Amino acid sequence: MTTLRTSDPDLDRAFELATRRAEALLAGGTIGPGEAAPLAAALLGAGVRAPARALLRLRDAEAGAAYHAWVGHPAPAEVRPLAAPAPAAPPSAADVARLLEAGDRADSSALLRVLDGVLRGLWALEPDAPAGSLALRPRMPARWSIMALDRLRVGPAVLDLELRRRRGDLVARVRRLGGPPLVLTVAPDPPPAGPTAVDDVELAGGRARFQVVDRHEIVFRAAEG
Repeated sequence: MTTLRTSDPDLDRAFELATRRAEALLAGGTIGPGEAAPLAAALLGAGVRAPARALLRLRDAEAGAAYHAWVGHPAPAEVRPLAAPAPAAPPSAADVARLLEAGDRADSSALLRVLDGVLRGLWALEPDAPAGSLALRPRMPARWSIMALDRLRVGPAVLDLELRRRRGDLVARVRRLGGPPLVLTVAPDPPPAGPTAVDDVELAGGRARFQVVDRHEIVFRAAEG
């Protein structure tokens, strides 16, 4: 299971609770397909695959496309590719507080607000497991000093991702924990004002695209010089 680490410990706890509660709801078959499909798609980004695999037998297009993109197994012919994530807002303090208060009584809409808010709102993850690639457009709140996803799974690859602020720059660190190398694209939102460097090699533009082999550091500089 993927875990979240940020400057907001309540959000970290809410993300873990949402993942476990959503998995229990889907495994128990207690919600309808209309609610189950988006919840299963969000769970795939949190590293939980079994409930979404069961939904493939229903030939749900949304769940099937998400499963194909995150896991990489062949999808039914009628399943369309997963679309780029729609804009989403990060989880609000009210969303987090309501979920933590509800606990194991939280409904699917509360779970989705936190899961989607993290995966699409904070990270804007775009997996392509069949191609062995992952793109992300992280949006770290200005008041935070760190946000990280540990044990993120894309196909057979497992990664740790971390963003930190360092003397005005945004520094991303990535580590491959297992599986084959993965092509990673990182483009922060908003774009950096200065140059970008991967492992001390300067790149043009405000994004970094490279193959994750071991441990790497990407520096997005706030300004020239």
